[in-house]
Amino acid sequence: METLASAMEQAGSRIKDDLLSGLSQQEVVNLTVSLPFPLINDLFDFYEYCNGIAERSKRSDHLIVGHKILSLQAAIRNYQKLTLDTGDDPEDYQNTWFPLLFSDSGSYRVVECGEGSNQGKVLDYDVESGICVQFNSLESMFLTVHEFWSEGLYTIVNDRIEWSTDYKKFNEIGARLNPGAGYWK
Repeated sequence: METLASAMEQAGSRIKDDLLSGLSQQEVVNLTVSLPFPLINDLFDFYEYCNGIAERSKRSDHLIVGHKILSLQAAIRNYQKLTLDTGDDPEDYQNTWFPLLFSDSGSYRVVECGEGSNQGKVLDYDVESGICVQFNSLESMFLTVHEFWSEGLYTIVNDRIEWSTDYKKFNEIGARLNPGAGYWK
């Protein structure tokens, strides 16, 4: 995350100013004790590094265009709402998905915290357009987004993130760094 934040700042973002201080191990444990699963190690490490983005942050501080990093407390509130709002449909929100990024449009990037082959994968969860694996891990998410910034696919214009219309390049980078992830097809 540090490398990504530095690349974003070089492009004009002030993300480091708005990152909330990380939590102690005990704080993370205390806040997540009510979840029906333990956070995967990468999420635990992430919240020790930073606790999301300050509420007052600008769109130039979003990690992925339109998606803000949730604090652990906000992620837990969103998790509780999402798991209460779902029905019996298997396409509904799964109780092992932990929300990390949120968009005002209502979509999320969630991390699979359950057991099995999907553990640690980052899913694009959008009720309107469907659900699919976008990143193979938090690490590959940070590497992918870092490359988007480094390649100039994301830029800052008038204090807002703008993105390139070179969708082919987005998909090439995403597929290369996340082999098998359905989002990049």
